[in-house]
Amino acid sequence: NTNNNNPADLVLAKSRGTTAGSNTIVQSDDGLGSVAFMGSDGTEFVLGGRIECKVDGTPSANDMPGRLVFSTTADSASSPTERMRITSTGRVGINETNPAHRLHIKETTRSSLYALIENTTAGNAGVNIKNSQGNWSIVANADLRFIDNAASDRMRIDSNGNVGIGTTSPSMKVNISHA
Repeated sequence: NTNNNNPADLVLAKSRGTTAGSNTIVQSDDGLGSVAFMGSDGTEFVLGGRIECKVDGTPSANDMPGRLVFSTTADSASSPTERMRITSTGRVGINETNPAHRLHIKETTRSSLYALIENTTAGNAGVNIKNSQGNWSIVANADLRFIDNAASDRMRIDSNGNVGIGTTSPSMKVNISHA
């Protein structure tokens, strides 16, 4: 009981020590704790999903790199499969255990991938989309901008369907500026 806004904590702690109270350093990939979600199938409790934290690198004094792994059990499956991972560097992988980007979504079982990125406040949202056939598909409800690494517009398709290359305000179906 405290008169403040601090929450109650549930602490799962891991040591590689073999006696009570020992404090032996953990290693990369060691599990630090997990929460399992189970339901009865009428005969026994069956695992439906799990959230776990694992060491995500080499720990040292006051340094404990960790990743969170979210797993769910598919219909007709008997055990959970990893579905999402948040690494110690802040990268998120969906169906990807080694995300190469801030958000890395991988689809291997279907012929199409659909992701919604929605920006509900002022500002920009960017996305790269590719599949193994090399096809590209981008859907936008407003101006679609193609920018370079310096955030300079290279091409823009506005909400009227006008395409501008070298201009941010295309005034016709295809507007190319050599300026």
